[in-house]
Amino acid sequence: MILFRFLKGYVCVAFTGDDLPRLIRICISRGIFLWDVKSQDPYHMQAMLYGNDVWKLHDILHKTKSKVRIQKKIGLPFSLHRYRHKAGYVLGIFAMLALLFYVSGYIWMIRVSGNSFVTEEMLESYLSRKGQGIGSKKKDMDCEILEKEILADFPEVIWVSVSMKGSSLQIAMKEKMAAAEEAQTEEESGMDLLAPCDGKVTSLYVRDGTAAVEKGSDVKKGDVLIYGWIAITNDAGDQTLAYDPKNADGDVLIEGVYAFSFAEEMTYQKRIEMGQRREYLVFGTNGSYFNVVPYMLGKTQHTTLREIHPVSLGGVWDLPIYCNYLTEKSYKLQKTSHSKKKCRKSCKYILTTCKKTLRKKVFK
Repeated sequence: MILFRFLKGYVCVAFTGDDLPRLIRICISRGIFLWDVKSQDPYHMQAMLYGNDVWKLHDILHKTKSKVRIQKKIGLPFSLHRYRHKAGYVLGIFAMLALLFYVSGYIWMIRVSGNSFVTEEMLESYLSRKGQGIGSKKKDMDCEILEKEILADFPEVIWVSVSMKGSSLQIAMKEKMAAAEEAQTEEESGMDLLAPCDGKVTSLYVRDGTAAVEKGSDVKKGDVLIYGWIAITNDAGDQTLAYDPKNADGDVLIEGVYAFSFAEEMTYQKRIEMGQRREYLVFGTNGSYFNVVPYMLGKTQHTTLREIHPVSLGGVWDLPIYCNYLTEKSYKLQKTSHSKKKCRKSCKYILTTCKKTLRKKVFK
């Protein structure tokens, strides 16, 4: 009832006269509806009535020798009349809502969970080829059929669930234990341990497999150090019956020469910040944006940091709108040179880091 009154429009009026009860009776007989009638004394009365009924009071006021004064106008017709000179803003709002309602019928985001081998890029490309990717209509998508097609086209996937949430397509899946299968395949075929560089074997300890070299042997890069198999012999040990494939495992210490060189330019371009900074927001769709704000210093060099945040209503309904938070910082490049002391310090630090890395690789 309140919404109907607001859409139709009503007014709050004050009546003044000597025969207000007769005025109320005539209004009722002529179908003029009054509500929230309040009377302070027999000569003053306040009431609510619809806006189009105000024009019907002319004859009634003349007969009862009363006066009326409009105190307040409430409702949509009065609001539209009040803002008639700003109709462009209202039309713009309705156009934006209509556009938002239209684009909400499309898929603008694809979210995948539980995947490791099948990447999001693979799924997006797959859905695009089928015409069900980003930009496709939600009403043309059948989640059950899409689930069956994904299971048929991706053998790695053993379970998949497809659902739509707002303007995003939610894909949850479970894949086979690919790593375990690869490890099992490698275990069945066996793997050799190869020399990573040229040198002399100073220490050899075999955990699994068969040693291919001895302590003190000279090896080259790529030579087999430990074979990926174990020979199965007869009881006497003089005849090989079969080979059991293994993944070669052991500790082999090779003494060799490792060449390392490092060079650093004495002169370089140093970036000096100018101290000017600007932050602002722009909006776009599908991760892209159009910047209508001019850059801070025109042709002056500056860096732009960008943070992208998708817009959603209450965290439930994802909208096809992205909020881009941009930060600009101006700078200039100045040619300068390192001091000899700084260059020596830098080279010494890099050499020390290289030694630590090699030591970790050798004694891990």
